[in-house]
Amino acid sequence: QRSLHAVRAGQLRQLRGRTAKPLIAIGGVQRANVAEVLAAGADSVAVIQAVCSGDIARNCRELLAAAA
Repeated sequence: QRSLHAVRAGQLRQLRGRTAKPLIAIGGVQRANVAEVLAAGADSVAVIQAVCSGDIARNCRELLAAAA
């Protein structure tokens, strides 16, 4: 069984191939999957919970490191 995340990443790859317009991933993006989301073709991500849950400065540093 495929995970829901894997299906979304696959769909993002398909969309990336169909448009040159910017693709922004919104919803469900966390430190654990931000690199995969960007690798699948997102130009950027929108995160709220991943940043605002706990230590905001640390969360930002960790997200940026994971995305690099």
